[in-house]
Amino acid sequence: MDTPVDPYEIPIETIHQCSPNCATKYEEIITKKSIGHMVEFRAGQNSTYVDGKCSKYHKVVKNSYVAIANFDKNNHDLYKPNETVIFNTKYTMEISYPLTHPATFTFNSARGFSRLDVINNIVESYHAVYKKEEASMNTVIEPINKRTGLVNRQSSNGAYGIWGHDIDDLVIEGMQYDPNTHVLTMFIGS
Repeated sequence: MDTPVDPYEIPIETIHQCSPNCATKYEEIITKKSIGHMVEFRAGQNSTYVDGKCSKYHKVVKNSYVAIANFDKNNHDLYKPNETVIFNTKYTMEISYPLTHPATFTFNSARGFSRLDVINNIVESYHAVYKKEEASMNTVIEPINKRTGLVNRQSSNGAYGIWGHDIDDLVIEGMQYDPNTHVLTMFIGS
């Protein structure tokens, strides 16, 4: 494969692992209103779910995501985890969500970086940010099971000023790499 010269997306694809959630099918219902559209979902039984498996069992799921809090580099469902996705030997990424003060990380590897390397670097960096925040703040964060109303994490006053989300809320939804600037951009959802 030729080394890319323009910015490119690094796909997050997984191998579908069935769970009890597969027993439910969600049907999207779009209602036209005079002001716009309203989208609702109706839940029902998934007729393809038999013996603990659905029609997606062990198939590649495109446009997937990775949960940051519980990703395990030794036990994951990534598709093509060892495929080289960054051919440069160095890249930088900035974590800005949900931080008041962004954190920048630089990674080096003589061989480039696989999909698993990149995702694991993101996961470990987020864990380091949350750990440093906890060690440097004097804010008491209310445990999620004690929160009422909107259960978002309150802002803290540590090194990064984390606001709005516990690490358990965060998922990697997308990644883009620019081989000219050596910058990885992440799309983090919650």
